[in-house]
Amino acid sequence: MAFHKEQYDMSAANDEISTTVNSSKDVLNRHSHEDSKTPSAASEVQRCRFGTVTFGLVALVQLGLITFLALRIQASQKNLTKVKEQLIKTIYNTEANYTNVREKRDDLKRALNDFSFQLNSLTEERDKLKMINYEMETRSKNLTEERDELQGKLNDLVSKQNSLTKERDNLTRINSDTEARSRIISLERDKLRKRLNTLAQPGWTLFRGSAYYISSTTKTWQESRIYCLSADADLMIINSKEEQDFANSFQIYMWIGLTDLRTEGTWEWVDGSPMTTSYWGTTEPNGKTEENCGDIKTFTTERSWNDENCSRSLKWICEMKLTQ
Repeated sequence: MAFHKEQYDMSAANDEISTTVNSSKDVLNRHSHEDSKTPSAASEVQRCRFGTVTFGLVALVQLGLITFLALRIQASQKNLTKVKEQLIKTIYNTEANYTNVREKRDDLKRALNDFSFQLNSLTEERDKLKMINYEMETRSKNLTEERDELQGKLNDLVSKQNSLTKERDNLTRINSDTEARSRIISLERDKLRKRLNTLAQPGWTLFRGSAYYISSTTKTWQESRIYCLSADADLMIINSKEEQDFANSFQIYMWIGLTDLRTEGTWEWVDGSPMTTSYWGTTEPNGKTEENCGDIKTFTTERSWNDENCSRSLKWICEMKLTQ
């Protein structure tokens, strides 16, 4: 913009010089025309002077214009130099900026290429993952259906197992009860066999649902009871007149199942039942703590019971109840 201004100033100065020269020429022409009317010698001198003065003025004017133009040109050159330097700096900066911009562009291109490569890789990976996810969803759906089917079968099996378990437990209880009854029956059978074998031995007599054994040897009360127990019997218990008469009918001095060993003065039978009916002799029992076991002694009378020292050896009578 400053350069265009300097050109404009130089054009204006040239126009001004041209105008001044033309004006001088017009003045000379007028004077020449006027002096042509005067005498020629005097007019030549005047014309020369005037021309000299005019030329000097013109020269001064031109010199001033030239000086002005030189100063203006010098100022314009300085301005142009500054403008050029600024332009050079601007061009240098522009080139530097261009280089930076180009480097950044290249960096961005590389980054874009890397991003495009990564994007392509991620796209491929995404597609693979989508495919894997689809396959996994399909497998999961199939597995869910299979799981539900297996769960249903498992529930059926559990239900059947529970039913079978209940049935098994019921059968186990029945079997246990059967085995228990079988054991009881076996024991009863063995007991009956033993009793039959025992009753087949000499010395046993049946009376009112019981079998009785009269010993041929003597033992203490405790030993006598042990023998009876070994034969699945016990010493005789007498709770009626019929049993008392039956025992007396053997006319044997023998132990019966009566004792007050547990509590002195409280007589009870060997099965733990209390004595409710008694057939003691007239002065019996009279042994106190010395005689704690009962026997039949004076069998000629109904009241034949006697208390005796338990360590004395006597015969005995066992009773095996055949009916309960």
